[in-house]
Amino acid sequence: ETVRRQSLAMDSSIEGIGILDEKGVHSYANSALASMLGFDSPQRIVDQPWQVVYAFQPIAEIESQVRKGLRETGKWAGNLQLRRPDGSRIPVEFHVGRMPDGSTVCVCRDLSQHQQAEKARADAETKYRMLVEHVNAITYIADIGINGKWFYISPQVENILGFTPEEWLALSTSWDQLIHPDDLPVVIAAEMQSQNGYPFQAEFRVRRKDGREVWLSDTAVIVQGSDSHPVMEGIMVDITERKALETQLQQSRKMEAVGRLAGGIAHDFNNLLTIISGYTELALNRQNLPSEVQADIERIENASGRAAALVRQLLAFSRKQVLQPKILDLNKIVLNLDSLLRRLMDERIEMVTRVKDDLGKVKADPAQVEQVIMNLVVNARDAMPEGGRLVVETCNADLDANYAVDHVSVKPGKYVMLAVSDTGVGMDRQTVAHIFEPFFTT
Repeated sequence: ETVRRQSLAMDSSIEGIGILDEKGVHSYANSALASMLGFDSPQRIVDQPWQVVYAFQPIAEIESQVRKGLRETGKWAGNLQLRRPDGSRIPVEFHVGRMPDGSTVCVCRDLSQHQQAEKARADAETKYRMLVEHVNAITYIADIGINGKWFYISPQVENILGFTPEEWLALSTSWDQLIHPDDLPVVIAAEMQSQNGYPFQAEFRVRRKDGREVWLSDTAVIVQGSDSHPVMEGIMVDITERKALETQLQQSRKMEAVGRLAGGIAHDFNNLLTIISGYTELALNRQNLPSEVQADIERIENASGRAAALVRQLLAFSRKQVLQPKILDLNKIVLNLDSLLRRLMDERIEMVTRVKDDLGKVKADPAQVEQVIMNLVVNARDAMPEGGRLVVETCNADLDANYAVDHVSVKPGKYVMLAVSDTGVGMDRQTVAHIFEPFFTT
């Protein structure tokens, strides 16, 4: 009865079981072994030597290992690739054990599904790594806290921040020194929020390895890492271009608001000037005016004329005055202004004018172009109180797609360049931030 139960147990096992006699010939095989190795039935295995049933390569080397294991410990185990009668192969975990009666038990466990699962997992990891390392963003794993240790950072850190992954991991415990001081409170506040169960989310500026600033959007979650140690897994996206566009949009809206205000004031002021001009004209037409009074009225008329010119500028800025763009040769405008501009210069300032012979034509309002040149030259003069060099030049320019990426308002194509440069004191960052505001002056 015991033998019968053992036989039933082996027949119902999902693992392949074979028993060899002292000569290495099968005296028993269960159904799982026959199915696993591609035999029609267990009886096809019985009376077959092990070399026929377990066809593996290299047979001599593995046989030597098995015999040595059986001699020393009475057992052996290893992973093998067995060849079926139809030529196909199956990966198995192979166990061999010596029985007290001198027979040998062979147990095979099918590793096909396990290997397929491992392959699927490896493929998924490979695809995930490819996704992580090819998307234009930095992925990372780090300890919680701004000065925590970083365990992984993707290769994009070199493209976005200029550091190799090894360099970043080496300095990561002090990376807060790269964050802009004004943005550090934002990062600390986001970390405090994340420790209360909320996702980490912050936008801040970071100093690249070459010193330039980059805006990053950092999003992360806290997960359980190895040994149940909580870590932050996150992704940092370069949003420098988006921030530049937002700044331009804010500037555009501010200019639009100022333009509407300037337009409204200019119209009201223009109505007052019309009245003033009308009365000064009537006053000057009166007979027998004392010379002192006539001179005063003429000064009022001159002042109203200058005020009218200012109104025209305000209307032009607010775009309520119709401009008169024409096909222009910038060289002519520059050369016509040259003598006038030289009279404005200090004798310690060397002024150079360079114009390109085959310069392309442009369409612009000539009065506005002249005003732009005059303003730039006067500003350059004021920036060189101790003297210097001023250059006004024109040339043709072909702006490509790379230039357009860095200058979002530019479309690639052919342009004409008008440049005014000087060796003056330049501008600090605060001044640069205001240079396009219409009523800002230093």
